[in-house]
Amino acid sequence: MESTKNRLMVVRESMATEEWKNIKIYMHTYADGVGYTLIGTKLSDSLVYSYDLEAEEFRPLSELRSSIPK
Repeated sequence: MESTKNRLMVVRESMATEEWKNIKIYMHTYADGVGYTLIGTKLSDSLVYSYDLEAEEFRPLSELRSSIPK
């Protein structure tokens, strides 16, 4: 099975530089392992997006933040 990081790298390589900027893969260290997140700014709306591997789509970080319980 392909690792999360490798899957995100494939998505990152497919992102057109005319549509995206500040594309980065961040590593998160947890007590039980490591996680990765692909982040990029979409030029058409200047919003920062995160890639959801399960849904295979980009979601604005503002949308994800609003779903976190306070």
